[in-house]
Amino acid sequence: MNIGVAGGPLLGTSVLFFSKNLIFILAAVSLILYGITLALLLEETLHKNLKAEETKKNITEGTSKTFITLLSDRILHFFIIAGLPIALVFSQTEGMLPLYFDKEMPWFKGSENPYPYLMAYNGLLVATMQYAVTKWASPRPMGTMMLGGSIIFGLGIIEIACVTHYFHHLTSSWSTMMALLLFGYTIPLEK
Repeated sequence: MNIGVAGGPLLGTSVLFFSKNLIFILAAVSLILYGITLALLLEETLHKNLKAEETKKNITEGTSKTFITLLSDRILHFFIIAGLPIALVFSQTEGMLPLYFDKEMPWFKGSENPYPYLMAYNGLLVATMQYAVTKWASPRPMGTMMLGGSIIFGLGIIEIACVTHYFHHLTSSWSTMMALLLFGYTIPLEK
């Protein structure tokens, strides 16, 4: 998935230069091929010798046990509530970043638009650093790691906003601006 996140934005940006309709056609064709592949290669996991009544009973019992476990797990509740702000801010940032770049740096258009490069960088960082960061953070207390990650994430987002809004007049060089954005983007991604 992360390899796709790294290569997808760059591939999508390159296709955009050929035809905007081509993006939708390629997306539709790839989903149809994926559906056909699933239909041909995916095997049913339900045992063929189970009766319908027995199957329905097993599913109902399994579902109720799952919900009882979810509702009684306080650590899971804390984890979800504590992680929600990070997820919301990250998704807002990812969704609004292209509009923000268009407003704050309108001279970086087309292939100079920093957004697809940052998305590719995101996938590359996650694919290459996820194991090492997880291994490093695992023995440490979860609450401390989430607090530290939130603070670092906030600093990275502030750096991206400050670079594009306040310092863009100091440099109109695309490579300098990209280096500053990549640095700022590295901070929140390694939360």
